[in-house]
Amino acid sequence: MSLIYIGDKHDDVRNKLYHDALIKHANFDYKLFSWFDMINPGSVELIKKFNHENNFLRIASPWYEEKLKPILKNSSRNMTDKYYYYLLDKIDENFSETIKINSPESIKNMRDKKITEEILKDDCIPTPESYKMKSYGCLETIIDSPQTIELIMKPKTGSMGSGIGLINLNNGNLNFETNYNSDNFSTYNDEKAKQKIEEIMKTETEFIFQQYINLPIIDNKKFDVRMLYIMDDIEFIYARMAEQSSICTNISKGATDSVKVLNKIPKTKLKEAEELARSATNSFNTKIAGVDIIFDKEFNPYVLEMNAFPGVIGPLKNNFNPYEVEIEKLNEILK
Repeated sequence: MSLIYIGDKHDDVRNKLYHDALIKHANFDYKLFSWFDMINPGSVELIKKFNHENNFLRIASPWYEEKLKPILKNSSRNMTDKYYYYLLDKIDENFSETIKINSPESIKNMRDKKITEEILKDDCIPTPESYKMKSYGCLETIIDSPQTIELIMKPKTGSMGSGIGLINLNNGNLNFETNYNSDNFSTYNDEKAKQKIEEIMKTETEFIFQQYINLPIIDNKKFDVRMLYIMDDIEFIYARMAEQSSICTNISKGATDSVKVLNKIPKTKLKEAEELARSATNSFNTKIAGVDIIFDKEFNPYVLEMNAFPGVIGPLKNNFNPYEVEIEKLNEILK
């Protein structure tokens, strides 16, 4: 038995960290391929030799692989997704017999926020209500009403807090804050807000509109919790702290990591959140995931998002290397 790893060790810090952990800790054989190998005829012939039921497959993020950057970074989101899914299908085809640590299907399902919500709801896992609106006209009937609403607007396949917006309608006054096509957030009011939302919705990107849940405040900051599920259990938990004015808690957008703040969450509620994270990961048939949990003001937990390729900045800063834990667990399985 051996491990097949899809992810070029030269092209991403995370891939290199994983490769370094293999060198340092693995007591089993392993073979590395890149995503580009999946469509390289010469490599595909080699890959077929490793396609059998005694091998394990681990898929890493493709976003930093040099040969794929021009396609994945410089295309429209829809074209990027189509090519990404095409590559995932090729992996599935080339490793049809191999045991999947994280499968192409689970990666697709976690990337698509609408599918994520449907899977969670089917398994009775609480998640914020969301709405898929195909046109501005569908949304206009809501934002022209006198009701009070707060909705988070997200690209259906977005990540790292990019392209999101907050729609706030209060007593007929409309506010829209977004970082779409920008590194920074901008705020628009009333008619300009409507124009900006309509402009964004006319792009090729599909959006979901999700119920906004007011997060509890600890140490004068709002927060959510990232739980790392690694090979059958939650192995590390940390909070992501953001300014109260921020509409996202992504570390890539300026949030900070904290382990100490977990002690200020009611223990029963944190335990409940852990159980939700385990159940959610099992729903996606994967052994690797980052589960984002949010709490409402009464500390009731909800699964916000699932991450097929969870970041490592927060864990590493807290002296936790998820790849070393994963490989030590694989040692037990593959010995």
